[in-house]
Amino acid sequence: MGTKRSSKGFITFFLILIFSVFSAFSDANTLRRQLIAEAKTHIGKPYRSGTAGPNTFDCSGFVQYCCSRALEINLTKRASTQYSEVTHISKGQIQPGDLVFFDSVGKGQITHVGIYLGNDEFISALSEGSRLGIQISQINGSSYWRSKYLTCGQVINGGTLQTGGIGSSSRNSSKVSVSNFKGTKSTYYRNTSKFWKYWTVDATGAAKWNFTDGENYKFVFEGATCDFNIRCSGFRGEPGLNVGLAYDSVRYTAKVPAFISLTLNDYLRVRAGTSINFDFSTMKFNLPQIPLLVGCSISTPYLSTGNLKWQLIQNIDYDAGDLNNQTLFLSTGIRLSKSL
Repeated sequence: MGTKRSSKGFITFFLILIFSVFSAFSDANTLRRQLIAEAKTHIGKPYRSGTAGPNTFDCSGFVQYCCSRALEINLTKRASTQYSEVTHISKGQIQPGDLVFFDSVGKGQITHVGIYLGNDEFISALSEGSRLGIQISQINGSSYWRSKYLTCGQVINGGTLQTGGIGSSSRNSSKVSVSNFKGTKSTYYRNTSKFWKYWTVDATGAAKWNFTDGENYKFVFEGATCDFNIRCSGFRGEPGLNVGLAYDSVRYTAKVPAFISLTLNDYLRVRAGTSINFDFSTMKFNLPQIPLLVGCSISTPYLSTGNLKWQLIQNIDYDAGDLNNQTLFLSTGIRLSKSL
């Protein structure tokens, strides 16, 4: 019975994990397409300095407007400060939907920004040249933009829309001058500077359940769980620590799990660690023979209530436990998050 249960749990866990990773990438790809589609609807609209739509734009106002409409992200109204709000990436990592930054005046500072479309093209609000307003331009295909290009960054983490990079640049992005972040922090951007200011704490409460009792597939309510996570959004992947308490009303046990977590984006978190177990039938604490607990958390987009953000979550954890009792645990609940 133990071997059969182990096989069921192991196979089911990895099938769900693969599906959740695919779903997270799909969500990011959808957001990237939404941003590009929104930007293209404004092609041909006129340029006007200091404006941010809906009928006229300057370069940073155009990016600000498109991100607000397509992603509900509130970027600031300057190209240089928008750079401080995105995740800084290399040219080889760029994907459609990322932002590209330029020095249009030759002083080594960011003065122009656009949205990358793929295949060496970007869309932006142009203030000079034969065609003014919202236009599609090439980077390497244009001697002007090739010489002005500085760097790039992400407002949407994740995704797989790789449709051609932007090649090499004669500029050094490490010399770019930027200002401190002054906008509204969105759930999509990750700032890599002054990371100590970007700690977030989560509290999660959930009901534990399963769809097998070890012999048959059926719904089984197993108890409740709560956990607390603290993570640093200043690093890619938002590394964090997670501790919790889980009560199992079927096995009459309690677990105190401890994880190291990575928050890959707003919809997917993965974690690995171990747990201390307490068996109420014997009134003893014990550590598992194989101290391995791995899992992932799939969640909905954030909703805000005052300074708190909350989302629905689905946790999927696989507890190696001991060799005869490997078990898949599912829990559904609500996560509350607050930036420190």
